[in-house]
Amino acid sequence: MKKSIIKDESIKDLLDNVHSSLVQQLLERHYGGDASKIPTIDYLGSAPVTIPHEAILPAGVKSEVTET
Repeated sequence: MKKSIIKDESIKDLLDNVHSSLVQQLLERHYGGDASKIPTIDYLGSAPVTIPHEAILPAGVKSEVTET
């Protein structure tokens, strides 16, 4: 296990160094060190789920659909 070798190193710098090291290791292991091989996506999540108006609601909850 590595430890800090810099006197009075801030926690932010220490954690940033750990993060950078982990990212570099993953890049080497899965993409041969070539960042251009990392796939990209155009979104951060799946499409929203549409819940029908007739969905079962908890007791005491009312639902109303309006044009606006």
